[in-house]
Amino acid sequence: MTGEIIGITSMAFRSTIDSIEDILGTHGKNSVLQYAGLADLIDSPPDYDMETHVQPNEKVTNFFEAVRVIMGDKGYNLLMFRAGVGTIKTVVMQHKPFQDLVAMDIDIRDKVQLAYMGYIASTGDDPDETVEFHLDENTVIMHFPHCNECNEMIKDEEKISGFDKPACAFVRGLVHGVMQVLDATLKVTSTEETCRVLGSDECRFRIIFEER
Repeated sequence: MTGEIIGITSMAFRSTIDSIEDILGTHGKNSVLQYAGLADLIDSPPDYDMETHVQPNEKVTNFFEAVRVIMGDKGYNLLMFRAGVGTIKTVVMQHKPFQDLVAMDIDIRDKVQLAYMGYIASTGDDPDETVEFHLDENTVIMHFPHCNECNEMIKDEEKISGFDKPACAFVRGLVHGVMQVLDATLKVTSTEETCRVLGSDECRFRIIFEER
């Protein structure tokens, strides 16, 4: 891993903004963008582009912070988890390779492995260091030592001193959503087991699926 934050793709950021609008409405979405200093995105939103990453990365982290300030921690966690899942669903609708994977008639465990390898490729992280597959236990574990969601937060010790629970609901929604979109019949659970805002050296997520 390089240790650098390369940021999320333009498509992912646009899909996140779309998801916030779906939940809060146009006025709510615009309020978040204005608070984040991103009022220019109201009329000129990011493109649905999988190749371009949002720069500077502070655009994304300022957006996260604006949602947290407006909604509070509890509201943020509920809203941003839904936004993360919604972002993955939108990306799938815009990205034919993922659509083709969803449509494949292969064993669900093979499909899970391909899906998460594709997700990691889009983030620019090292698959060998980022994802663990325990498919005999229907489990995937994701490691993010440079988690984008809390990257700016951990620079302010006073700000994170009040946290007693993991803070990265959006990323949990993303990694949860990858599993969920593969097969609507799967029962999926996800947990953020460690978080950098709580002093860990990584944000670690466990995703478990059950065939019904």
